Amino acid sequence: LQLDGRLVRKVVKQSVMTTVYGVTFVGMREQIERRLRELPELAAEVEAAAQPDRQYTRLASYLAKHTMSSLGEVFEPAMVAMEW
Repeated sequence: LQLDGRLVRKVVKQSVMTTVYGVTFVGMREQIERRLRELPELAAEVEAAAQPDRQYTRLASYLAKHTMSSLGEVFEPAMVAMEW
């Protein structure tokens, strides 16, 4: 499954916005997975694959990992303050 060209801002927006409240990797993955399930352009391909629930979780994990690492890079001073 490929996500290239299928993602919209809405998929990661909630996760980015809840970072200041201390969203965990698992919480971010769940938020992203809910948004992925709402994308009709992705649903047909995922539902046709073996174990669609696992495919959504796998895609959401990938995006959550990259979203978290990107936030750490872009908002480094804010992340340091949050850790303090």
